Amino acid sequence: MLRSACAAPVAVRARYGDVAVYLACTAFAVATLAVAPFFDYRVWAAIALPGYLFGLVQSSAVVSYGTDGGRWLTSRQAPIAVITLLSMVIPLCVLVITRVHRAPWSEQPEVWVVERSTQLLLRHGTPYTDLATLGRPPVVNDYTPYGPAMTVFGLPRALFGVSPLTDARVAFAVCAVLAVAAALWLTGSPHLPIRALQFVVACPLAALSVAVAGDDVAIIGLLLLALALLHRARPAWCAAIVTVAVSVKLTAVPALIVIGIAVLAMLGRRAFGRFALTVLGLGAVLNVPVLLVDPGSVVEHVIRFPIGLGKA
Repeated sequence: MLRSACAAPVAVRARYGDVAVYLACTAFAVATLAVAPFFDYRVWAAIALPGYLFGLVQSSAVVSYGTDGGRWLTSRQAPIAVITLLSMVIPLCVLVITRVHRAPWSEQPEVWVVERSTQLLLRHGTPYTDLATLGRPPVVNDYTPYGPAMTVFGLPRALFGVSPLTDARVAFAVCAVLAVAAALWLTGSPHLPIRALQFVVACPLAALSVAVAGDDVAIIGLLLLALALLHRARPAWCAAIVTVAVSVKLTAVPALIVIGIAVLAMLGRRAFGRFALTVLGLGAVLNVPVLLVDPGSVVEHVIRFPIGLGKA
């Protein structure tokens, strides 16, 4: 009885926390729908808002009238499922389908920049435009500020043509889902706290990214997989995954440094040696061939432009 009495206040506090989370998500969606400068953001908000409202109303009703653990509709899992459907799955489907019909508002530039980089790689051996050949001053969208491995996500469209399934965002999402599923399997399918799911799945910043761009979601999935491999004491495989992430986007470099330090501290010098050799070897395989084709373009696109020293 004592345990039940202690558990009840904890459950009530959790529900109040749910109300706060879904209220913040709802406010974000309303503000996005009202003032977002990009129409694809507003499309996302219009579809996602009912899901967040469901979470807010459901959690508020449970706080006001009590819980019923025997009903799925009043469970804490129900809003997560509804929000995942309405803030991630359906907006992504709507935007990739409307893009096929040439709607000019269906994606952020990251999507077609990645697909363009794949076409350039297949034609010229480098995913980076030689800005000197443009015949005009370069603009921001002429740049490809990603690593060579990012071109993998543009392969479906390059090989199979234009369709909803070949959109780079679909490849990003598939990569993220498979990486997270592998990470969960490696760690023994642990129980995922509802609060963690709210911040990972229901959070508007994550859901919006999946629908309109998606590249960062793939990177996060790869880093989670690398951490799971570290947990299983597999330094070489961990190094391979984090090196791929860095070769996709240099924003993963801080994670490479932190994970490298963790390997040394947790697994010792020999494991760190295997980690470092894998990073250097695979990094060379993924990056050196493109660097040899046009080193100047690599530096301009991947290093100078992101730090504000590019020609645009």
